[in-house]
Amino acid sequence: MKQKFYKSNRIKKYNIIKELDTNINSKDKITGLYNINNFFYCLKDKKNGTFIKVKLIGFNFINLTYGVKYGDEIIKQISNQLKEIGNNLMISRLSGTRFGIYIENIESEDIKQLI
Repeated sequence: MKQKFYKSNRIKKYNIIKELDTNINSKDKITGLYNINNFFYCLKDKKNGTFIKVKLIGFNFINLTYGVKYGDEIIKQISNQLKEIGNNLMISRLSGTRFGIYIENIESEDIKQLI
């Protein structure tokens, strides 16, 4: 009986650790947004929506001139502004200066206003 309980307890602990690891690795460390892998994993079952890609051009100049820490702070501010767009969307930091926004069930006129 003790051995079954021990195995069951080990499996539960493993699943909890695996879930924590997945949650930690699914977010970008600087912005707290979904990372690219988790973003597209979440989108695989979505059928009706709009994907918008935002790329910051010339951002390397900021990092070279003011430093990476300053650049990271600007990235955080931009991600916070993207979060304020609305509630029915999913935002991801796809790479250093690229963000992805997925919005479900939005009209084309609303997309034009958003952009």
